[in-house]
Amino acid sequence: MRILNTTAFFFLLPAIALAYSNPSNVPNGTFDPSGLVNDFAAVLSAEEKASLENKLVSFEKETGHEITVAVIKNLGGDAIENYAEELFKEWGIGKKNADNGVLFLISLEDREMRIEVGYGLEGALTDAETKWILDGAVAPFFKEGKYYEGIAAGTDKIAEAIKGEIVSSDSSKPSKIPFDTFLVIGWFLFVALASILGRSKSWWAGGIVGGVIGVIVGLIKGFVFLGATALAVLIPFGLLFDYFVFCSSFILH
Repeated sequence: MRILNTTAFFFLLPAIALAYSNPSNVPNGTFDPSGLVNDFAAVLSAEEKASLENKLVSFEKETGHEITVAVIKNLGGDAIENYAEELFKEWGIGKKNADNGVLFLISLEDREMRIEVGYGLEGALTDAETKWILDGAVAPFFKEGKYYEGIAAGTDKIAEAIKGEIVSSDSSKPSKIPFDTFLVIGWFLFVALASILGRSKSWWAGGIVGGVIGVIVGLIKGFVFLGATALAVLIPFGLLFDYFVFCSSFILH
C-alpha cells in the first residue's frame, strides 16, 4: 500500500511542475507586430527598417513564406528558445495551414539570437543551417555594431534557404507537441514502469525493458549505429532504474 501511495504522489508531480514552471516573458499586447520588421530596441533607422520591410514583403508575395524580424532589448530572464517559440505562436507567423513562417529574433542586452522555424520549412532550414547563418553571416556584422547589415545578411540567407520550398496547405500534417505534454506523458510512463517493476521484485527486468526499447528504436529508424547506441544507453539506465525501484520497495515496507 505504501508503494501505491508513493505512486499516487508521483501522479501529482506533473501538476506541481506545471504550476511552478516559468511562463513566457513575452508581454501580451506590448510586442504586437507592426509589420515584418519589428524593432523594439530602436537600432534601425526609419530608412533601414523600410528597406528591410519592403524586401520581406516582396519575398512573401513571391513565395508565400513569411520572414519576421524582432529586435528586443532583453529576454526578461527567459531562455531565448522559449521566448522565440512563444512569440512565434503569439504572432501567428506563417500561413495557418502551412506553418511556413520564420522568426528572426535578436535580444541585444543578452547578446543572443535565434531563428525559429515553422514545421513546414524545417526541411529547408535545419538547425545546422540556422546556426551557420547566425554565426557566419550575422555575428560578424553585429560584433562591429552594424545591426542593419547583420539583419539584412541574415534575412537574405534565410530567404535563399526557403525560396524554392513548396509547402503543402494540408492541415492534417502533424504539429509540434508542447513541452508540457511531454512532461505529463513522461511522468505517466515513469509511474507505470515503476509500478510494474516494483511488483516484480527484480533488479534486472529494467535492463530487459531497456534492451527491448533499444532494439525497437534500431528497427524503426533502420540505423545500426542508432540502435546500438540506444542499447548501450537504455540497458544500463533500465538496470539502474529497476535497482532503484527494487531498493525503494524494501525501504517503504
